[in-house]
Amino acid sequence: MIETIQLADAEKSLPEGTPSKIRALNAAGGGINTSAQQVADAALCVRKVMLIDTSLDPVRYLKIASMKADQPTGYEEGYKNSMLLQISGGNVYTSIIGMQYVSLRLHRGNVIASKYTIFSSPEVGYVKESGLIEIWMKVVQYNHIVLVSMLNVNSFVTIQANILQNSAPDGYTVIN
Repeated sequence: MIETIQLADAEKSLPEGTPSKIRALNAAGGGINTSAQQVADAALCVRKVMLIDTSLDPVRYLKIASMKADQPTGYEEGYKNSMLLQISGGNVYTSIIGMQYVSLRLHRGNVIASKYTIFSSPEVGYVKESGLIEIWMKVVQYNHIVLVSMLNVNSFVTIQANILQNSAPDGYTVIN
Protein backbone atom coordinates (compact mmCIF):
# COMPACT_ATOMS: atom_id res chain seq x y z
CA MET A 1 0.00 0.00 0.00
CA ILE A 2 1.31 3.45 -0.95
CA GLU A 3 1.43 6.05 1.79
CA THR A 4 0.26 9.55 0.82
CA ILE A 5 2.41 12.37 2.19
CA GLN A 6 1.36 15.98 1.94
CA LEU A 7 4.05 18.20 0.41
CA ALA A 8 3.74 20.71 3.26
CA ASP A 9 4.45 17.93 5.80
CA ALA A 10 7.51 16.77 3.85
CA GLU A 11 8.82 20.34 3.59
CA LYS A 12 8.63 20.79 7.38
CA SER A 13 11.27 18.11 7.86
CA LEU A 14 13.70 19.63 5.36
CA PRO A 15 16.64 21.67 6.68
CA GLU A 16 16.83 25.41 5.99
CA GLY A 17 19.34 26.91 3.53
CA THR A 18 20.65 26.17 0.06
CA PRO A 19 20.93 22.50 -0.90
CA SER A 20 24.46 21.33 -1.71
CA LYS A 21 23.33 18.09 -3.33
CA ILE A 22 20.21 17.00 -5.19
CA ARG A 23 18.97 13.42 -5.02
CA ALA A 24 17.53 12.11 -8.31
CA LEU A 25 17.32 9.10 -10.60
CA ASN A 26 19.54 8.52 -13.60
CA ALA A 27 18.33 7.21 -16.99
CA ALA A 28 18.67 3.61 -15.80
CA GLY A 29 16.56 4.26 -12.69
CA GLY A 30 19.46 4.24 -10.24
CA GLY A 31 19.82 6.82 -7.50
CA ILE A 32 22.32 9.65 -7.95
CA ASN A 33 23.50 12.62 -5.92
CA THR A 34 24.48 15.68 -7.92
CA SER A 35 25.18 19.34 -7.24
CA ALA A 36 22.87 22.17 -8.27
CA GLN A 37 25.65 23.44 -10.58
CA GLN A 38 25.83 20.10 -12.40
CA VAL A 39 22.08 20.22 -12.97
CA ALA A 40 22.32 23.79 -14.29
CA ASP A 41 25.19 22.85 -16.61
CA ALA A 42 23.17 19.99 -18.08
CA ALA A 43 20.01 22.07 -18.50
CA LEU A 44 18.91 23.33 -21.92
CA CYS A 45 19.18 26.99 -20.95
CA VAL A 46 22.49 27.19 -19.16
CA ARG A 47 22.44 30.85 -18.18
CA LYS A 48 20.43 34.04 -18.50
CA VAL A 49 22.41 37.24 -18.22
CA MET A 50 21.32 40.87 -18.07
CA LEU A 51 23.75 42.63 -20.39
CA ILE A 52 22.65 46.24 -20.05
CA ASP A 53 20.02 48.26 -18.22
CA THR A 54 17.96 51.08 -19.78
CA SER A 55 20.25 53.58 -21.47
CA LEU A 56 19.69 57.31 -21.98
CA ASP A 57 22.47 57.43 -24.57
CA PRO A 58 21.75 57.49 -28.30
CA VAL A 59 22.04 54.36 -30.44
CA ARG A 60 25.04 52.23 -29.52
CA TYR A 61 26.38 48.78 -30.27
CA LEU A 62 26.44 46.18 -27.48
CA LYS A 63 28.64 43.10 -27.62
CA ILE A 64 26.47 40.12 -26.68
CA ALA A 65 28.67 37.06 -27.02
CA SER A 66 31.94 35.82 -28.43
CA MET A 67 32.91 32.38 -29.67
CA LYS A 68 36.32 30.86 -30.29
CA ALA A 69 36.50 30.18 -34.02
CA ASP A 70 38.75 27.15 -33.90
CA GLN A 71 38.76 24.70 -36.76
CA PRO A 72 37.96 21.30 -35.20
CA THR A 73 37.57 18.32 -37.47
CA GLY A 74 35.02 15.55 -37.77
CA TYR A 75 31.98 15.49 -35.50
CA GLU A 76 33.41 18.23 -33.25
CA GLU A 77 32.93 20.85 -35.96
CA GLY A 78 29.15 20.76 -35.55
CA TYR A 79 28.92 21.53 -31.85
CA LYS A 80 32.12 23.38 -31.01
CA ASN A 81 31.60 26.08 -33.64
CA SER A 82 27.96 26.96 -33.02
CA MET A 83 25.83 29.10 -30.75
CA LEU A 84 22.10 29.56 -30.22
CA LEU A 85 21.02 32.63 -28.26
CA GLN A 86 17.67 33.91 -27.04
CA ILE A 87 17.80 37.71 -26.83
CA SER A 88 15.12 39.94 -25.33
CA GLY A 89 15.02 43.71 -25.06
CA GLY A 90 17.19 46.39 -26.57
CA ASN A 91 14.30 48.00 -28.42
CA VAL A 92 12.60 51.24 -27.35
CA TYR A 93 10.79 50.85 -24.02
CA THR A 94 7.54 52.40 -25.28
CA SER A 95 6.87 49.24 -27.33
CA ILE A 96 6.55 45.60 -26.24
CA ILE A 97 9.79 43.89 -25.29
CA GLY A 98 11.55 42.53 -28.37
CA MET A 99 12.34 38.82 -28.54
CA GLN A 100 14.56 37.02 -31.01
CA TYR A 101 16.61 33.89 -31.50
CA VAL A 102 20.01 34.04 -33.15
CA SER A 103 21.74 30.96 -34.51
CA LEU A 104 25.31 31.05 -35.76
CA ARG A 105 27.81 28.41 -36.76
CA LEU A 106 31.17 28.31 -38.43
CA HIS A 107 31.61 25.67 -41.13
CA ARG A 108 34.95 25.36 -42.92
CA GLY A 109 35.72 29.01 -42.29
CA ASN A 110 32.32 30.34 -43.41
CA VAL A 111 29.89 31.94 -40.97
CA ILE A 112 26.27 30.81 -41.34
CA ALA A 113 23.93 32.95 -39.26
CA SER A 114 20.18 33.47 -39.04
CA LYS A 115 17.74 35.35 -36.83
CA TYR A 116 14.13 34.62 -35.97
CA THR A 117 12.24 37.59 -34.55
CA ILE A 118 9.13 36.97 -32.48
CA PHE A 119 8.48 40.60 -31.57
CA SER A 120 10.03 43.83 -32.82
CA SER A 121 13.71 43.50 -32.07
CA PRO A 122 16.85 45.51 -32.72
CA GLU A 123 19.43 44.76 -35.37
CA VAL A 124 21.92 41.99 -34.57
CA GLY A 125 25.15 41.28 -36.42
CA TYR A 126 28.48 39.53 -36.13
CA VAL A 127 32.16 40.26 -36.62
CA LYS A 128 34.57 37.50 -37.65
CA GLU A 129 38.16 38.04 -36.67
CA SER A 130 40.98 35.53 -36.65
CA GLY A 131 40.13 32.95 -34.04
CA LEU A 132 37.01 34.76 -32.76
CA ILE A 133 33.42 35.54 -33.76
CA GLU A 134 31.55 38.26 -31.88
CA ILE A 135 27.78 38.90 -31.79
CA TRP A 136 26.71 42.57 -31.52
CA MET A 137 23.32 44.27 -31.09
CA LYS A 138 22.32 47.78 -32.09
CA VAL A 139 20.71 49.15 -28.89
CA VAL A 140 18.41 52.17 -29.14
CA GLN A 141 17.99 55.10 -26.75
CA TYR A 142 15.53 54.46 -23.88
CA ASN A 143 15.77 50.72 -24.47
CA HIS A 144 14.29 47.76 -22.63
CA ILE A 145 16.95 45.92 -20.61
CA VAL A 146 18.81 43.31 -22.66
CA LEU A 147 18.66 39.72 -21.43
CA VAL A 148 20.49 36.87 -23.16
CA SER A 149 20.17 33.12 -22.66
CA MET A 150 22.51 30.64 -24.29
CA LEU A 151 20.40 27.71 -25.45
CA ASN A 152 23.15 25.28 -26.36
CA VAL A 153 25.87 23.93 -24.10
CA ASN A 154 29.13 25.16 -25.55
CA SER A 155 32.23 25.99 -23.53
CA PHE A 156 33.62 27.95 -26.51
CA VAL A 157 30.91 30.66 -26.21
CA THR A 158 31.18 33.49 -23.69
CA ILE A 159 28.30 35.85 -22.85
CA GLN A 160 29.53 39.47 -22.62
CA ALA A 161 28.11 42.30 -20.49
CA ASN A 162 28.33 46.09 -20.62
CA ILE A 163 30.70 46.25 -23.60
CA LEU A 164 29.42 49.18 -25.66
CA GLN A 165 30.69 51.38 -28.45
CA ASN A 166 29.17 54.26 -30.39
CA SER A 167 29.60 52.89 -33.91
CA ALA A 168 29.37 49.51 -35.57
CA PRO A 169 32.54 47.45 -35.11
CA ASP A 170 34.83 46.97 -38.13
CA GLY A 171 33.68 44.06 -40.29
CA TYR A 172 30.13 44.13 -38.84
CA THR A 173 27.67 41.99 -40.86
CA VAL A 174 23.92 42.24 -40.15
CA ILE A 175 22.14 38.93 -39.47
CA ASN A 176 18.82 38.65 -41.33
